[in-house]
Amino acid sequence: EPPQECIICYDNEMTPDNLIVRGCACRGDGGGFVHVNCLTRSVMLRVEAMLMIKSGKRDYNPFTTCGTCKQPFSDDDPSAIALADQCYERFKDDEDENPFWHSFSIQNLSDAMVADGRLDEACTILNERAAKIYEKTEKLTTFNRRGRHARSSAEAKKIVTHVFELEDELCDILLKLVSIDIDKDISMGCITAVLSQANYLNERLKARTLNCYICRKADILKKNCFVAWDDGDLERALEHAEEALSTARDHGEHANELALSNCWYYCGCLKVVTGEKNEGIKMIQEAVSIDTRLYGEMYHVTRSRRDLLQRLLDGEDVEDELRYR
Repeated sequence: EPPQECIICYDNEMTPDNLIVRGCACRGDGGGFVHVNCLTRSVMLRVEAMLMIKSGKRDYNPFTTCGTCKQPFSDDDPSAIALADQCYERFKDDEDENPFWHSFSIQNLSDAMVADGRLDEACTILNERAAKIYEKTEKLTTFNRRGRHARSSAEAKKIVTHVFELEDELCDILLKLVSIDIDKDISMGCITAVLSQANYLNERLKARTLNCYICRKADILKKNCFVAWDDGDLERALEHAEEALSTARDHGEHANELALSNCWYYCGCLKVVTGEKNEGIKMIQEAVSIDTRLYGEMYHVTRSRRDLLQRLLDGEDVEDELRYR
């Protein structure tokens, strides 16, 4: 059977470097199939148009989310990796003109590299950015302190706000780095060191609760849960999963629904395998409800978790399939 036609160029020819993919929920006449190169060109045109009109409002991020169905691209999808590369090439040297896209391009590419198994490369670009942030925050702080009598309060406040923004970014980078350390060294010694670093960052930035920090800490706790799960210590795994859920829930307006969904799901899985099936089913139902609200019923994670939930309700033994959905 020949490949599906690309919805942009209407061609079905493809190469290893330009696959035809379907990484979102778009269906209909075109079926949602698109060349990776066609998609990246389309996204770049959209982003450049956004920059030209200098729109401060972003209903979605074209590099991570489909502009039509608004479903996020899968991290390991070829289109997501290609988009991350294009974004980085466009904005890597554009910090002064487009600080948001510059910062995003680095962190998005590091996420794509991690999904692609390129952990050392991800660490390299994150460490380079962290070093620049350290240097820049030091210069800004020194500059503001030495000239505080010569500047207006509005100017001084603007500098302080910028330093806070850089520290927020640094916090997220550090948590990405320790999360990668876990992927490279899945051991309890590494986990303990990572949690210590996470707690230190929490104390340092507790006056400014950060959505990115909450998500990263919850992610670290989930990985800690997986280590215990692999070791067969289900009680400790559940303890860490519940702490991750608490971290994701107890931050009011900063709560992140995607983090909540995953935490509900893993807590539910562990409840099921530790004998609390009814409680576990309720938690998994909560995760499916959030997934459906965020991405719709056709999202691959929603479908997978919903199907597994139904099999649980039907009394099937699905314990071996619970963890990684």
